[in-house]
Amino acid sequence: MAKEKGKKSIGKIVVIAIVVLVAIGAFASMGGNDGPKVAGSSEEPAAQKEGKQEEQSTENLAAGTAVDMGDGATVSVDSIETVSNYDGSALIKATVTYKNNSDDTISFNSFDWKGEDANGAQENVEVFIGADASTDKSALDSGNLAAGGTKTGTVYFKEGTVKILYSGNIFSKDVKASWTVA
Repeated sequence: MAKEKGKKSIGKIVVIAIVVLVAIGAFASMGGNDGPKVAGSSEEPAAQKEGKQEEQSTENLAAGTAVDMGDGATVSVDSIETVSNYDGSALIKATVTYKNNSDDTISFNSFDWKGEDANGAQENVEVFIGADASTDKSALDSGNLAAGGTKTGTVYFKEGTVKILYSGNIFSKDVKASWTVA
């Protein structure tokens, strides 16, 4: 009996050790993603960065600037213009692009985007209906983007929007990048 109890104790210790090692490995594999950065900027060792400017901010970008999200996805606001809605009110139209440079499928959603006014109020996208009651066939919806794929679509915001914000997730309050409406 004493040998069986000893074997059971050693077996439990081995199982616990394996679980701990797997958990450590899982947490270690999540590292390495430093978050979003302006596409085209590179990660260089500290010795090579001496004398160079700090990494570019992902805030208050100009239209046409792409941001590498650090997970293989790149997002950009390609263009910004003012358009008229069905009732004559003005809307801000932004054409946005997702590029999937990873080996995994990523998601896209119009609710990844918000507009911010001069008072700092952040609001979800607006629905655009043209004067002829037509909708925008290129409006960004939601879906998945396969590895290597690209998705371009339009999102709309209220007149008075001064910044276009990208959070990457409807439930996230963290802004990963912002573009200035000129």
